[in-house]
Amino acid sequence: MNPLRHTPSADAAAGAAGFPPVFQGPDLFVYVMLGLFLTILLVALAFLWLIKKQRHATTLPSPPRPEPKVVHHHHAAHALLHGPARWIAIRTVNLPAVLAALQLRNPRRCSLEEGLAEAREHRLFITPPVQKWILVFGADLPDPADDVDECFHLLRHLSQQLGHVQFFSCHPPVDHHAWAMVEDGRVIRAYAWAQKTLWNQGVLTAAERTVGMRCNEYGEEPTGFPPHEGRSNVDRLPLLAARWSVDPLSLDQIVDGASQGVSGEPTSQRLH
Repeated sequence: MNPLRHTPSADAAAGAAGFPPVFQGPDLFVYVMLGLFLTILLVALAFLWLIKKQRHATTLPSPPRPEPKVVHHHHAAHALLHGPARWIAIRTVNLPAVLAALQLRNPRRCSLEEGLAEAREHRLFITPPVQKWILVFGADLPDPADDVDECFHLLRHLSQQLGHVQFFSCHPPVDHHAWAMVEDGRVIRAYAWAQKTLWNQGVLTAAERTVGMRCNEYGEEPTGFPPHEGRSNVDRLPLLAARWSVDPLSLDQIVDGASQGVSGEPTSQRLH
């Protein structure tokens, strides 16, 4: 008898053991281990999913990120008005005509920032046209507290050549202030204060009443005058300028950064 011959009795014995012939021997061990591996993998994945879900449910919302601090850079015009400040507003866009009337020495083009900084020294700065106006800044413009007549003559001279001219002056530490509107050599409205009324000419305008400017008559005692009034005329002066012509504190917002004005030294005889 051939010992390798597969007999029905051998198949019957294998069937009795409960395993088909193909799953006997080494093959059975491989399939069992594979099943265990897949079972462990599925359990591990389910466990990780539960952990992730639990973390998502219990995680507190992140606190809002703080807003970046906005650093406000004060324009030179703001710094200019903290000390003695004087400027002229001329209703024109003709810059050459303004330069000819002022007859500056050593004029040169410069930016708004640079020109306003130089206006605190012995130079005048003429802005580019701003909303149909040209402004002239300079500490060397006449101070009504020193000589109100000098201020009058300059404004009359400029208005005769350029038409409508306005003047503003303030010195916050001592509360000196002045404003004037002159057209074609004629004073429409003017007021100047330096411990007493130096100049009060013309009828109080609607803009002065609206912003609350307080004006005393010549020789009138300043009862209830600043600082008892709260905000003084000095504080209100830019508001009046905004209604009459241009608010100087808004120049950095309304002047094109690429625009240039002219800085130059004043010709003394033209300021008398």
